[in-house]
Amino acid sequence: MRTSKFFPTVAEILEAVKTTREVISGNDNGGAGAAWHEAMELVKNVGPYRPWTYSSPAVERAIKQFGKMELCELETAAVNTARAQFMRIYNAEADRERQREDVRATLKALPGNRAMDLVKRLAANKAMEPKKLRAAE
Repeated sequence: MRTSKFFPTVAEILEAVKTTREVISGNDNGGAGAAWHEAMELVKNVGPYRPWTYSSPAVERAIKQFGKMELCELETAAVNTARAQFMRIYNAEADRERQREDVRATLKALPGNRAMDLVKRLAANKAMEPKKLRAAE
């Protein structure tokens, strides 16, 4: 309420609680800024030709999407723009990773074979989509 002109949504409150819990528990990855710092450390210490080790799948996907060689060949004048682009890519990848974790947790919480039944039904629906599209044409 101190930083927003409007009341926060439930999702914003839950995100703030999750972030606070991560910081308190020591599981905070540091977000996009830490991912950028990790990428720059890899550029400086490992270079473009040796294999890179990543702290998370989201960092790995962000680096691959941005381009490993592009990071290595950054000119000083382009660093600020590149950092903003990289951080946007990382945030999108981190959001996808959180969504995957939520789906895994939801499937794990389902009783017995219910998760497998749900996955099979979704796969069957997905397989029918192209047929529906062709029938509509």
